[in-house]
Amino acid sequence: MPKQTESIPYDSLPDTLRALIDHLIQRPSQQPEDEFSTAFLAGALIAIFVIAGIIIFMYSVHLVEGQIAFHAKLKERERQVLKEYFRYYHTLSMESRILFEKRLAMFMSLKKFRSKQGFANPLEARVLVSAVAIQLSMGLPKFTLPHFRNIFIFPEAYYSHITERYHKGEVNLNGRIVISWKDFILGMKHPEDGLHVGIHEFAHAFYFENYIDNDDYLFIDDVAFKRYFALATGEIDKIKKKLPSFIREYAATNEQEFFAVTTEHFFEQPADMKMKLPELYDALAQVWNQDPAAY
Repeated sequence: MPKQTESIPYDSLPDTLRALIDHLIQRPSQQPEDEFSTAFLAGALIAIFVIAGIIIFMYSVHLVEGQIAFHAKLKERERQVLKEYFRYYHTLSMESRILFEKRLAMFMSLKKFRSKQGFANPLEARVLVSAVAIQLSMGLPKFTLPHFRNIFIFPEAYYSHITERYHKGEVNLNGRIVISWKDFILGMKHPEDGLHVGIHEFAHAFYFENYIDNDDYLFIDDVAFKRYFALATGEIDKIKKKLPSFIREYAATNEQEFFAVTTEHFFEQPADMKMKLPELYDALAQVWNQDPAAY
């Protein structure tokens, strides 16, 4: 006997599809207007299935990328770069180092690193830039920054035709993180001066990612964030009034810049910040779920 095909129960179809099917079946093609209407609705039905297919395909690609990232592992050379150049890595316990390496491998597998202005984009750049993102997010439940898929690395400060000035780094909501390698390395060489373009830009990226409507929406403790920004307002006013502050002046530009600058101080000068601004330090420790002063 011929094999019978399994049919999908009519009641299980979405309401929109059922309404279209009912319309196609119940209205006879008696007039040209009806024929046109039927053809139009049939086309709409096909369009719905095509769009649904595209959505399913994109979701499947997302799942495949997630599986590849989950199984990603650091290569030995990448691990050697961490051991040789990344100071934070050595502050971690053995258990935390394993987690750091796993997160780092996943992060790198999900990003596209793009060289600009002839930059060679060596292995060290990909590992160390990504490692800063993992440093900031070690205490957070989410760390991959899915909205920011592209990381552009320039050899040095670059000219922006939008702002008409030179930049050391930036974060664009169109999904790009941009870093000047020369300035990134300066931050690495002076880990206690509170100036690190990598920390600064990734602080921006995590701030924005937290409020972008995707799977990572509000992954940073909202109560901690609100407490932090309540304290930030007072310190910003203090800086604007030219009163002495531990925080450098640029932080008073706006709340986002204040967050990025204070995160630099938090990770590079934790003991000093905790002593001079204990409440603000404690608020940031809750935001990042880390206490670098205790390392």
